[in-house]
Amino acid sequence: MLKGQKFESYSEEDKKREAVREELDKLVDFILANEVGEKLKEEDFQDENKDGFTKEDIGKDKAVVEAIKARLEEKADHLEPEVREEQKRIKKRGEALEIMVDDQVELNEWFGSNAFLVRLAEYDDFVNGADVVVEFDMGGKKAERFAIAIDASFGTQGDTLERKIKRNLGKVLGIRDENGKIAKPAEIKYFRSELDDHKGRLEMVVPVVVGVDSRRCNQV
Repeated sequence: MLKGQKFESYSEEDKKREAVREELDKLVDFILANEVGEKLKEEDFQDENKDGFTKEDIGKDKAVVEAIKARLEEKADHLEPEVREEQKRIKKRGEALEIMVDDQVELNEWFGSNAFLVRLAEYDDFVNGADVVVEFDMGGKKAERFAIAIDASFGTQGDTLERKIKRNLGKVLGIRDENGKIAKPAEIKYFRSELDDHKGRLEMVVPVVVGVDSRRCNQV
């Protein structure tokens, strides 16, 4: 043993890690409770007389989302309690990261001074795999746009990130899946632009995955 060297016990290290985790959880809860920008809502697109969606259309889409949530909850119920709690924590931190990205894209110009961000409705999150759309005002008649899926679980669930990237490559390149079906181009069903009068479906959008490992997500 080195002279004068102090070694902390595992229990002391565990206490420190737990204290940091609790502090991060408080910060995440604060961000979620005080978010400035809101997600789009499917109900905002209801329009029986124009090019919007009917109440029945929206009801079916929301039912699809609830069914996906139910399957995810059922799958989580079979996990060990510690794993289940960690997944909940990762999900909340991902949501907080999405809010922070929304804030910083315009406040500190993370994507440049001509970029604007739109947080998408739950349907496009769960079904189309996109959390936000970034729009670029290029000075022309049409804005340039791409959709982003923000994954804050990279490093703990790397297989999820890899699956998202492969799915997006399939959409862009028209690659056949394991069943031989050609992937459809990426689209967003519920979209309202910050730059022009576009409201409704957004087709042929470029999908992007932003993967953030747990350590860097915590630092942000």
